[in-house]
Amino acid sequence: MESHISIDSRIISHLGEMLISDEKVALLELVKNSSDADALKCEIVIDTIAENEYGKGLMIVEDNGNGMNRHIIESGFLRIATSFKQQNQKYSYIFNRLALGSKGVGRLALNRLGYFIIVETKLNLEILNKLDDTLILNNFGVTEKQKIIEENENYYYRFVLNWSDFEVDSLTLDSIPIVIQKIQDEKIKFCGESHGTRITIMGLKGNNYWEKKETKVELEKDVLAFMNPFQDKKANFSVKIDLNKEIFKSDLYDKTRIENIASSKTKFKFNLLSKFVEFEITRSLQYIEGLVSNMRKRMEDLGFELKDTINFEELYKKHCNVKPFRISILEQDINKRYSKVNLKSLYQDDKGEYFLPGDFEGAIYAFSRSSTEIKKLLESISGVNLYRNNFRVMLGEQKDWLGLGHIERTYYRNIYSPNNVVGYVYIDGEENLEKLAELTNREGLKQDEYGKNFLTLMRDFIAIIMTYEDDKFREIFELPSSMRLNKLKSNEIISFDDGLIKFQKIEDSFGKFKETIDEKTDLSEKKIANLIPYIEGEKGIEVLNLVTTDIKKEITEIKSHIQSLENDQHKKYNQIELERENLEQFYPLIGATIVAETLAHEITRLSNGIKFSSLQLRKLLFNNEEVWRKAERNLSLIDSNTKFLNRYAAMLDINSYSKRRRYEVIDLKEYLLSTFEDSPLLSYKNINVNLEIKGEGFKQKVVKEGLKIIFENLIINSVYWLSKMQINNPTINIQFRNNNKIQLWDNGFGIHNDISDKLFEPFVSNKPLNEGRGMGLYIVKEMLKEVSGDIQLLNETNSHDNRYKFEIIFRGELQ
Repeated sequence: MESHISIDSRIISHLGEMLISDEKVALLELVKNSSDADALKCEIVIDTIAENEYGKGLMIVEDNGNGMNRHIIESGFLRIATSFKQQNQKYSYIFNRLALGSKGVGRLALNRLGYFIIVETKLNLEILNKLDDTLILNNFGVTEKQKIIEENENYYYRFVLNWSDFEVDSLTLDSIPIVIQKIQDEKIKFCGESHGTRITIMGLKGNNYWEKKETKVELEKDVLAFMNPFQDKKANFSVKIDLNKEIFKSDLYDKTRIENIASSKTKFKFNLLSKFVEFEITRSLQYIEGLVSNMRKRMEDLGFELKDTINFEELYKKHCNVKPFRISILEQDINKRYSKVNLKSLYQDDKGEYFLPGDFEGAIYAFSRSSTEIKKLLESISGVNLYRNNFRVMLGEQKDWLGLGHIERTYYRNIYSPNNVVGYVYIDGEENLEKLAELTNREGLKQDEYGKNFLTLMRDFIAIIMTYEDDKFREIFELPSSMRLNKLKSNEIISFDDGLIKFQKIEDSFGKFKETIDEKTDLSEKKIANLIPYIEGEKGIEVLNLVTTDIKKEITEIKSHIQSLENDQHKKYNQIELERENLEQFYPLIGATIVAETLAHEITRLSNGIKFSSLQLRKLLFNNEEVWRKAERNLSLIDSNTKFLNRYAAMLDINSYSKRRRYEVIDLKEYLLSTFEDSPLLSYKNINVNLEIKGEGFKQKVVKEGLKIIFENLIINSVYWLSKMQINNPTINIQFRNNNKIQLWDNGFGIHNDISDKLFEPFVSNKPLNEGRGMGLYIVKEMLKEVSGDIQLLNETNSHDNRYKFEIIFRGELQ
């Protein structure tokens, strides 16, 4: 006897929850279906206050698309995971749109959204003129056009889905009847047209979601986010959402205006046949002028003046429009020019052929936040988004999916910061519909060989080349080291950009002034002396003496003023030195505050852990008395977290750092071993860092609390970046050498080349805003001075071609 697999009717609810992640994704699924149906408009009304017999909340999704006849309803809409659209409606028949809702799960979005569904739909008979007999048969179930017209011209179809019918025990999915009504009404309208679909959802399951304040903000952004704001003005699909009388629309952005106000723009296009990526880079006049202006100000602050008028016309000609270039992704020597490009991880088949996506293209615009218009633009559509046929492909929470933040922190300082870019990548075309498939829940691309290779090409090829080119451009306007500038003599000239920009060292104005006064004084005295032989008589000599006395008096007063200026200058210098010495008294407190700031975050995290464990424990004890084994585990977690909290509290005792400093002779290695044994500083977020202290220790006269602050700041800095860069087996090494040197390094990426020469200056940091102030290493260097110590970054580089090893030298009393 034969048997068959049957599906319980409740599978609808389960699939809806699993495949449609939230209400916003469900709504997007319905909008995509409207686009697939050749709609010009999709209008959505959400009313969270309305009440009906199915619960609270009402939603209406209406479009003026092609609508459906009975055959499409039965073979397409009511059949889950059908290939009907993929086989018969891969491209829409009027506007030739590539189908986006092709997975046959759109109706599950309805289950996610509400309890009771009413569908009303009327066929657009114009599409009959677009189809041959075979397509008419496949789409409408019959071949006679006249019969289709007679059945649909003055009629529309209506059916309901009561999801509670599917929750009944022991019913199979195909045993629940759906009644499709054929209703005569030639005047029915859908978004003002005589054809389309209207879906009414009663009793919203996520009514609370739509009422949240955050949802309004998200919805306003995401209406723009899932519709492509860069599409051409002739694009013919718009979305309007009315949420409790607040209107949100899918407005288009003026792409020409975006291009005009962008500081820098990179366009790229990948061709599968040639395996080349073409690049086109454009920079604005304002971008160049801004870099020149900043450079000029900094040079003037350092005692230089612009030598000649800058030929901006030549600068624009040279840098605004970079000659388009193209690079093969298979080029063997690409690393000679772009050392950070890494395509070794591209997946290949057994024959060595790469799993490459179809053609794709994009443009990325970078901005300096110099105007209200730009700030507003970045607030609305910041980030680079992925689009397929003018609909966004969601990439989950990966806003910076190109890794621009990682590039900025570790490789190249450039204008393409993740918070200052707007852009798009188009993966249109039938080939990419197959190769770059989306996850069923619409939350990103499938991470198969094609999906991973596409992301690798974008992150490790296109993004690297784009940011490298900008970094090399910005280097033109970077100042040389202060050591080199200080060596230049008065009136000596330094050139930039092949001589297009020149600066001249200004003479010491005070010294020149004093020298001039001395010369004039000597000259006046000589002139007076030369007059004496020519004056006869006592009266003449008397007049001459009076004039000479007055002149000498004036000269004496001038010299007195000069001396006063010199004295004032010396006093000011002494005051500055005194202030610096006074400021040094606060370095330990500032250093301790940096440590305290880091620990505060950890205390919050541990406190939350304690609260959660405590809550779990209470639940277990309340529901079942025989849970002591599980309860004991939570108690252990509470004890462990409490222990760490106590240690943190001890480290946060600022008074211990600010007490009067006392010098002691200690064994530095023994002190560091005891200080950092099981130190909470070696744990950050979800990682634990290994600390290895090696070498033969030595004794040194130091301030113990100061030494503690010095190494705590160094370790905090290392742990931060090891965590940020997600380094495997993160390790910090401390090596004692030569009886007066200690070296410290970690196995991370090392120090960014842009700041390696100015690392110990105040306010220099590669950390994102609000995560670092650039004071830690400056304070370390200043605090080492009080024990005749110093710190430097050695020239030795790691596998990432970055300097990475610090060396502390003690030149004071050795024991």
